[in-house]
Amino acid sequence: MYNLLVEAWLPLRLRSGEVRLCRPAEIVAGLGGEGEPIAPAWQRADFDIATYEFLIGLLFAACPPRSQRDWSGRYDSPPSVDALDAAFSPLRSAFTLDGEKQRFLQDFEAFESGETVPIERLLIDAAGGNAVKQNKDLFQHRGGVTSFDLGTAAMALYAMQQFAPSGGAGHRTSMRGGGPLCVLPIPPNPIAAEEMPSLWAQVWASVPVGEALTAPDPRAFPWMAPTRVSNDKGSELFPEDGHPVQAFFGMPRRIRLEIADGEVRGFHTLPWGINYAGWTHPLTPYYAQKEGSEWLPRHPKPGRMGYRDWVSATAPDPESTTARPAPSVAAFRDRIADVATSDARARTLMAGWAMNNMEAEEFLFAVEPLYLAADPQRQSAHDTLARGMAEAGDAAWQALRRALVDAVLPGGAKADDKSGFLAAARARFFDETEPEFHSILADAIASPADEAHKLAGLKALARMALSQFDDAALPLLDDVEHGGERLARARGVLRAVLDGRVKKAPLHGALDLPAPGPKAKPEPETSR
Repeated sequence: MYNLLVEAWLPLRLRSGEVRLCRPAEIVAGLGGEGEPIAPAWQRADFDIATYEFLIGLLFAACPPRSQRDWSGRYDSPPSVDALDAAFSPLRSAFTLDGEKQRFLQDFEAFESGETVPIERLLIDAAGGNAVKQNKDLFQHRGGVTSFDLGTAAMALYAMQQFAPSGGAGHRTSMRGGGPLCVLPIPPNPIAAEEMPSLWAQVWASVPVGEALTAPDPRAFPWMAPTRVSNDKGSELFPEDGHPVQAFFGMPRRIRLEIADGEVRGFHTLPWGINYAGWTHPLTPYYAQKEGSEWLPRHPKPGRMGYRDWVSATAPDPESTTARPAPSVAAFRDRIADVATSDARARTLMAGWAMNNMEAEEFLFAVEPLYLAADPQRQSAHDTLARGMAEAGDAAWQALRRALVDAVLPGGAKADDKSGFLAAARARFFDETEPEFHSILADAIASPADEAHKLAGLKALARMALSQFDDAALPLLDDVEHGGERLARARGVLRAVLDGRVKKAPLHGALDLPAPGPKAKPEPETSR
């Protein structure tokens, strides 16, 4: 039988650049040398992120840190390959992919319902059944993948169960909905600051505190018992009815792989898998639409992954009742406090599918800095600055957008934010303000955040918004009736907002800076 704790099935990139198939326990092989693994290497970004989640969940189940001290001890002195193999051994029966009954992440029932579903449908971005039937698979063609080896099938299955989007009647989304935002803190590399640390360090950074399982528990690994089907009201699975480990091994989809001759060409599926409710995943930030309402997992938005996503995922507001950062980042800040210096190059890896209901639009992936201050008060002030700058960036974009619409589009024309010149302007604005954003935050972590940093952020946003208005609007003048007059008026309003010469002064308010107010005499407009 093919067991995921025994077989070498994970493609891992080594420090040397070589890619090698490894057993899960071999993430600690060759540490400190050219042979140490530093990243998954599936050539699919969603599989790479799923690999991080799989390894974190496996360590959480088999050998989690029991305390902060225990975490630090194994961070400094990692276990050997043999020690990890021994820790994984009691759980081995839960990780068989092709057994007769209990199969990894597959339904307990050995059903063969209906026709075989092509294996490519395990990929979140594959054309769905309706698209194929109606010949609408224009951009994502059917038939691109006809079979998987067993290791690839295992990771495709894991990624689907972890990130599952809406799949039609009865086909449940993942515990975090379709395409959730995954946030992983990446520790600094103590030897070479610019390089990624070992894969062990990256994975261990996010393993929650807990007690090791001594045997496969169906409350942690739901495929070890008959599926808790969810076709009836009141069949939700709440955290108190499961084990915390199930956050990493949820099973919203009822699937049985069709395996023959070491290949997987298709699978069978039934509706009404596990319906999760009330769970908080350790790797995802959450928000509430209003105080006291349900906590919802954050999801990436199409277009880009940037500093606004980074702030919501990493910069906690202790007074907020509607936003929670990813628990992985909050815990890591406490864990790594003893090495938190201005030159400690910690990072944040953020990734996830941007979904439009059942349709995968794009997989977003970004690595951003993670600023660490040894002093809690300095860290709090830095978080406040980061949140303020992100809010001011949103306000600057909204002002720029309104100005572009007023200058370019005739009265009543619909502005399309997802395509055309507005989408391009939005992408450019956040792309070009991001370096200044992180430059100011990098300076502020080395010296306490103060009003000078806020003013620098305000000036950078204002400069970029005005520059981009001119670049985007001026070339369109020939196509706009009375364009010059409208452009001047729109630019004047934009300038007033950026300068704080309006009633609410949104940029100044976001940064807690005094604003001149609407009665102040405006500076004369000058030509570009």
